[in-house]
Amino acid sequence: MLLLAIDGNYYLWKVWYTIFNKAHLDKRVLGKLMAKRMLDFVCTDYTKLGATHLCVAFDGGRNFRYDIYPQYKANRNPDGDGTQARDRGEDGLSNKEIYEYLPGVITLLKRAGIPVVQHPKYEADDILSSLAQLPTNIILGPRDKDQFHSLKPNVRLWYSEKGVGHFITLKDAVKKWGVKPHQFLDYQTLLGDSGDNVPTIPFKARTGPKTISSLLVKHGDINGIYKDGTEAQRKVLIAHQKQIKLNRKLVTLVKDIFQPKPSQLTIKKVGPEPGWPDSYMALAGEDRLFGDVRSSSLARLTRKKR
Repeated sequence: MLLLAIDGNYYLWKVWYTIFNKAHLDKRVLGKLMAKRMLDFVCTDYTKLGATHLCVAFDGGRNFRYDIYPQYKANRNPDGDGTQARDRGEDGLSNKEIYEYLPGVITLLKRAGIPVVQHPKYEADDILSSLAQLPTNIILGPRDKDQFHSLKPNVRLWYSEKGVGHFITLKDAVKKWGVKPHQFLDYQTLLGDSGDNVPTIPFKARTGPKTISSLLVKHGDINGIYKDGTEAQRKVLIAHQKQIKLNRKLVTLVKDIFQPKPSQLTIKKVGPEPGWPDSYMALAGEDRLFGDVRSSSLARLTRKKR
């Protein structure tokens, strides 16, 4: 068994940026194009990597981190769409529009028989982290560094980008972030996450990744910094005890919310069926999008299952 577990939100953004002139497209056409390309991206990686099982995870509506820290992601787009303000497209569309098409994307994935998981109180990263605990070979398709701690002999990271994609090995990750997997939780706790509005613990006026990684390389972990670090460094840890505890809760991924059986991660059926929603089939004759789906993405899945 080889499971490919994908961060659906990341793939959704990949799809969004492959579509040009979005502001000039009819919303119904754009919705079909979003769904078709999402399915195509997922199927491409599934077949390319030789996976036997598949799961596409999406963020829930409002995860538990907002309850313990109301400012979580508060620096993002005021539309409340969970996206960075800097990601606003050149076409002038609001970023929140991408999520208007999410229900349609999920519907098409499910109709294609692809297992989709979305928990209202957790993020896709929590679901991927839980899947990484399964006793099988797993490829995680995340969007950022959060899954680095999941690296182990049976778990690999796949960065699907620029139409090619590549694996992140343990050696690559250590070179990129300067710490080992078992140190990564402390690394994220101290560094924070500017994208999620999680503050950095300020050891210097401008504390960045290099400062944090060098401290952990030298002292091993946060306790090591406290015991063997300089007096100034200990004072920083003491002064920010509450923030450190909060940061740790925010950056720690949940590992036990989804422990499925292999049968729950198997593609159930392939190809358009009469039960598909009319809203999807209506455009089949207008723009041939679903003809493309039948001849590409779903065709590849069909060949793989034989």
